[in-house]
Amino acid sequence: MKNRGTHLKNRETHRLLADRRGVSLVEILVALTILAGALISLSGAAALAARHLQSGRTDLNAWAASQSQAEDLMSRGFDTISSGTATVHGYPMKWTVSGTNPKKIVLEMGWTNTRGNAVTDTVVLYMAQPDTTS
Repeated sequence: MKNRGTHLKNRETHRLLADRRGVSLVEILVALTILAGALISLSGAAALAARHLQSGRTDLNAWAASQSQAEDLMSRGFDTISSGTATVHGYPMKWTVSGTNPKKIVLEMGWTNTRGNAVTDTVVLYMAQPDTTS
């Protein structure tokens, strides 16, 4: 009898294990396919973000060079400023001075963006003669 009870217990355990479902190979392949698709999408987004960061860095450097040149021109003083060209931090610049009071300074700068396109930026400055009557 003791043997019969053990046999029934083993049969019940076997039935419980047979009812429990595991993960099939097809389910694993489907999950891996979905995961691979998500990772490919994320890598594409990361590449796009990297391109935009590089483009922003290039633009920021160009504008910083432009600001530096504008400050240099303004520091020359009303009587000594004249048209000219220069390369500032690798960016070619050209400025023209016109007018008498105020003087109009048109600063043009060019560079190539990350897509290989030529970009030109123009800054217009006005410089008035200082009032020396006070």
